[in-house]
Amino acid sequence: MMQVTSFENCFSILSQYYQQLLSPKLLGDLAIELGVSESSLVRLGTGITAFGAATTWPMRDYDGKVIGIHTRAQTGSGKRMMLGSKQGLFFDPAILGSHSMECIFVCEGATDTAALLSIGIDAVGAPSCGQCGPMLLGFCRKLNPSVIIFLADRDAHGAGSRGALKLQETLQSIAPSVVIMPPEGIKDARAWIRHGADRATVEAVVCSVFASKQQERLTRAK
Repeated sequence: MMQVTSFENCFSILSQYYQQLLSPKLLGDLAIELGVSESSLVRLGTGITAFGAATTWPMRDYDGKVIGIHTRAQTGSGKRMMLGSKQGLFFDPAILGSHSMECIFVCEGATDTAALLSIGIDAVGAPSCGQCGPMLLGFCRKLNPSVIIFLADRDAHGAGSRGALKLQETLQSIAPSVVIMPPEGIKDARAWIRHGADRATVEAVVCSVFASKQQERLTRAK
């Protein structure tokens, strides 16, 4: 009797296939284009479609199972999900081996996740602002971080900030957290890093925001 592979399992197989199509040269070119490290793309399972029209980014549930594939057009700005995909998270599944970690950054999108990984920051990406709250909750319960940092996009209408605050509320039972944004004039994490930010730069902003919140609490207590 023929063994039937479930539709969802197909995404894991497809993701591996696309990753194999991303040759060392294409991997290097993509890393340069995006301003991220090659290793970050490998860790996320990034691939490319058969004719090179789009890069592929596996979306995972909180157990690390690939439940969908996000595509990013090589020309233009087209971003889509493959037919049958479910919304999921972008992260390196190897991180699930850390049952307790000091800090996890939550950002928006696959390339921002790659950017943070490139500077040595553990990160997970939501597909877009404010989405996949319950899945992130399950993910963070597995990791049990001491601190959660939400790195919101700085956009014109404040959607990134609102989305980060929504996720912060969902995850408030897990650990202390703060929301940070890139400096004025810089849209997101990847752009920030392309402008020269490194791990120390980002962590300095986090420390500053925590200190400010602590001062606010002390002022209210008086």
